[in-house]
Amino acid sequence: MKEYKLLLNNNWQEGNKIRKIKSPYNNKEIAQVHFADECQMTSAVFAAHKAYEKTHKLSCHERSTVLEKISNTIERRLEELAESIALCAGKTIKSSRVEVSRAVNTFKIASEEAKRMNGEIISLDLSPQT
Repeated sequence: MKEYKLLLNNNWQEGNKIRKIKSPYNNKEIAQVHFADECQMTSAVFAAHKAYEKTHKLSCHERSTVLEKISNTIERRLEELAESIALCAGKTIKSSRVEVSRAVNTFKIASEEAKRMNGEIISLDLSPQT
């Protein structure tokens, strides 16, 4: 059974509460998910504020690179993520793959648009999955 810990301030941590995730098809336990307590949540908020001090100063090119890396990482883990969605949400594997592909494309589009940031709204129907 997979166990999902908390990534807080670039460190994997256990939460005080753990929830067992069950398949909606057969009620079989498929994963354990850690939940943050109040102290961990506060720490995460402070870490996010600290990270913002750095990230809001990134150049368009640097933002694009970060978003492209996210897109590539999701794409590389497409099957793993799709299987997780199918198991946890009860979706078909085909539908789950489409959902992950949509995330890949969203970050890819964001990466391209980060180079042209000018305050306009970008339609997300640029790919067939959206």
